[in-house]
Amino acid sequence: MKKLLMCLLVMLIAIGCKDFNENNLKVEIIDFNGMKGKSEYMYFINPKEGYSFNYITESKEQTEEQLNDPDFFPESTDIASIYKTTDGGQNWKKVTSIENRKFFNRVLVFQNAVYITSNDFYNKKVFIVKFNVLTDKIEFEKEFPVIGGIYDDKSDIYIQTEKGSSVTKFDKNLIKKGEMPIDIGNDAVFLNNKLFSILRNKDGNSYLRQYSKENIKSVETLIQPENIVKQNNDKIIIAGNNKTNNKKISLISYDVKSENTQDLKEFDGYTIVQGLQSNDKVICGLVGNIEGTFTSYDLFYSLDKGKTWQIQKLTENSYIRPSVLIDDILYIFSGGNRIQKISFN
Repeated sequence: MKKLLMCLLVMLIAIGCKDFNENNLKVEIIDFNGMKGKSEYMYFINPKEGYSFNYITESKEQTEEQLNDPDFFPESTDIASIYKTTDGGQNWKKVTSIENRKFFNRVLVFQNAVYITSNDFYNKKVFIVKFNVLTDKIEFEKEFPVIGGIYDDKSDIYIQTEKGSSVTKFDKNLIKKGEMPIDIGNDAVFLNNKLFSILRNKDGNSYLRQYSKENIKSVETLIQPENIVKQNNDKIIIAGNNKTNNKKISLISYDVKSENTQDLKEFDGYTIVQGLQSNDKVICGLVGNIEGTFTSYDLFYSLDKGKTWQIQKLTENSYIRPSVLIDDILYIFSGGNRIQKISFN
């Protein structure tokens, strides 16, 4: 009888943990060299060659008299820097920097360039910096009164540059071409001549809005969307909190032609989702919970285009931004001088 009970207990534990996968992924902690500051965004051209967009605040050296003065406030300078690696994140070299700037993660990659938002905190100004990855040079920076969502349709760039429900259309040099009377959030995807954007109402609840030449409408789902990503040429994947259970994260697929939704996966016991990414080989993201003053995350992923899913416990699970998926490798900046490299092959 005892052996039977033990067998049943083992089976129940195995069933309850069926999504977890501790051993199949190769996880490497990289103690990198040459990079300083906080990474706001990472972009990789291939598994070896990539860029990190960082900022650091540096203070001038203080005299002993200044150190002993409780009313003295040291002068400081924000520096936005772009670093490059050619060996998969082990070593980084600074390629350029801008003083009195901070990068932040409102970014578009378009035609061999990274368009990243920066600000001058002390003078209350915001800019978009265009960095060319073919030349490793900043082509220009352009000031805007406001920078909201930013996306492209493969031909032009669209930026919410004013408060309100309109976006401005630009060419690759950010020369204005026109305006569109739509509102876009920070997470948007353009697919099959339709724009899908996550917005929030006055109560703070999120919803998905679809824009096309024919109409503008909300996409009804059973989740409050938080992340959206292109799955293929016809479908997008939406991740968010389940409306009926706030301790469950749901993934759904939306066919932009038929306008039908399909439930992909539910992750019980999680309240946060972020970092949803997809390519031809991997779909992945991060789910987590607030634990005291920290947030703990696990990695979820699918290697068969969303048919089956697994969860991987992260080696370092509290600092997980930014992250970037390239080919079958996920790089996660883990704070300090460390990057997690997760291989899905």
